[in-house]
Amino acid sequence: MVFLAEDTLTRQNVAIKCLTKPSVTAKSTQVPTTDEGTEEFACHAILRHHDHLVNLVHHFETDAHTYLVLEYCSQGDLYEAIRLNRGPVQTEHVRRFMLQLISAVQHMHANGLFHRDIKPENIFLTQDGSVKLGDFGLATKSLWSYESCVGSDRYMAPEQYDPAGAGYSPAKADIWSIGICLLNVLFARNPFVTPTESDILFADYRRDRQSLFDIFPSMSQDTFEILSVAMALDPAKRDLGA
Repeated sequence: MVFLAEDTLTRQNVAIKCLTKPSVTAKSTQVPTTDEGTEEFACHAILRHHDHLVNLVHHFETDAHTYLVLEYCSQGDLYEAIRLNRGPVQTEHVRRFMLQLISAVQHMHANGLFHRDIKPENIFLTQDGSVKLGDFGLATKSLWSYESCVGSDRYMAPEQYDPAGAGYSPAKADIWSIGICLLNVLFARNPFVTPTESDILFADYRRDRQSLFDIFPSMSQDTFEILSVAMALDPAKRDLGA
């Protein structure tokens, strides 16, 4: 649960995220739960400050809850901007937008954190049009993960669905998600429902990457080449710097 509030010292708006402590949840469900507030606060402590992350301003807690006081992004999230046709349209705006998102993810990776839930709903827009990546609730410090299906279906990488359970690199999965976000910015839709063989469009993509042009006929060759790296089927070939 997130509340809009005003910082009484600075008079600036802030967003306050309220997270229930596991002791409270466990009493009602009898099931052990993760301390999401502590974990998310730890992520902010590691990341410190970055221009294109939703930064922590302050935090406090009660017996039942942890409260994270976060920067407020007055223009909402990218999902709503796309839905209302308020997203970046001009090529230079899209380029600036994506470079800011990549900068945020590079900062996370350089500090040993991997987001695992990069999607338009977690990308926020400020008054001046800048991008800020937020919500680190699924972030991990693990270089290799065996947790399957962590994230949001339409933005997850194919290897996260691997039935063999061989694991995957969260860093490379993040790059795939960035590619899917780019398609959302440009075309306001996802290429696949899930990146599995049961999805006909993904099965076509696995056989021939050029099939993306069937889904997005107006896509430029430059965009396709970027996506060929970000959405490479071999995770080792994905690169943020390409």
